[in-house]
Amino acid sequence: MLKENKKYWFILASYILAIFILNINHINQQGVYDNFFRQISENVLSGAGYTCGEFDYKPAFYPLWGYTGILIIDTFFGSSNIFVYLTHYLLCFFAILTFYKIFEIKPKYLHFLWLLPFIALCSVKWPDAVVGCLLVGFLYYLKKYIKNEKLKYILFAGLMLGVIANFRSEYIYLPFGVVLFSFLPKMKPERKRFLYSALLTFVIAIVCMLPWSFRSYLLTGYHRLDASNGWAVMYISLGQLPGNSWNIAPMDKSAFDYAEKLKKHPYTPDGDYYLKQAFKKNISEKPYEFIEKCGLNCLRFFTGGVYTGEFANIITGESGRFDMDRQITAAKGITGKITTIGNLGLAESIPLAIEKLIQFFFVLFFLTIMIYFIIKVFRKHESQKNIALFYSIAGIVFYKILIVSAIQYEYRHVNAVYLLVLGVVLVYFENRPKKSNINSEN
Repeated sequence: MLKENKKYWFILASYILAIFILNINHINQQGVYDNFFRQISENVLSGAGYTCGEFDYKPAFYPLWGYTGILIIDTFFGSSNIFVYLTHYLLCFFAILTFYKIFEIKPKYLHFLWLLPFIALCSVKWPDAVVGCLLVGFLYYLKKYIKNEKLKYILFAGLMLGVIANFRSEYIYLPFGVVLFSFLPKMKPERKRFLYSALLTFVIAIVCMLPWSFRSYLLTGYHRLDASNGWAVMYISLGQLPGNSWNIAPMDKSAFDYAEKLKKHPYTPDGDYYLKQAFKKNISEKPYEFIEKCGLNCLRFFTGGVYTGEFANIITGESGRFDMDRQITAAKGITGKITTIGNLGLAESIPLAIEKLIQFFFVLFFLTIMIYFIIKVFRKHESQKNIALFYSIAGIVFYKILIVSAIQYEYRHVNAVYLLVLGVVLVYFENRPKKSNINSEN
């Protein structure tokens, strides 16, 4: 495909680079990047092992070591972030190339606009960028297996999922979301293949997580297939319900405050255990509030939009953005926040207003394509041509909705499936028969 329309791919590569540069001063999740990923990578190279100052240089079980591996290479070459950005850039480009192969749509310059949220996701130094790209690769090999039923393709899909799980462990159960839709009547011819592929990819993903699990067993006496911050996230996610009876605020400080009362760090195995008990106690006392929280997060998945970049930071700088965010957060109501942005001064308010307008546009756009996606994929008389692929995507999206609903909603969590939904919508729009063709056939 690269040999065809070389001009398009060159301009796309330049466009991706431009988005990366414009978002270079992003601040989202960069505390975790500097204080955990970067520190651990430096400790590994210094001979201190997989440790972090946050844990008094004891063995760290947060974060997972997939993304740390990229930073270890970057740290080896001087901690400049160049290797990190290069990895993200190449993954982003080839994920988009694979996107066109999966959906078999003709590349168009108009797609640059629709691709912005995915490129913005990839431009930030966080594990979600790698996961979003590898998820496209997972779907690519799953589609190849569906069409050709060759074992090697499902092995590749399983390896993709295994790597993803070493970056974000919640994806390890993704195959069960994919296989769910194979029980629909239309999928009966494909059901056995889907069940087989789900089982095999899950087993391969588990195998890929065994090194992390055995390390945990050797150091703590029990196996784990996740990072030791999982229950801290679950605990603070209860605060995403406004006015909740638990009086939990949806911020990291809530988990830290609870764990520090017990003289524990919330991201250690011990702290994780106590937060697990606290979470279970809270939802057992107020199960209906937990259900309400899940419902609210599900709604936010559809109406909250996707991450679209922090482009104003190229003008304001990181410190300036922190100051602006504090002012905007302190303002009450939408009107108050808009007024605050307007009072910042032209050099700050104009780029921030543009950034917010882009975000608002994609709030509406994502809601629209999600509704269209659901209607088209599940309509009664849908063609069988792409049904296995589209139901696979529906399974991935459904699984992501469940995770967001039950655990935590953030813009970035939606971006992982944005490109897959977009692909389905573009297939329907760009493969519609033209009126002139219909008339000529009649």
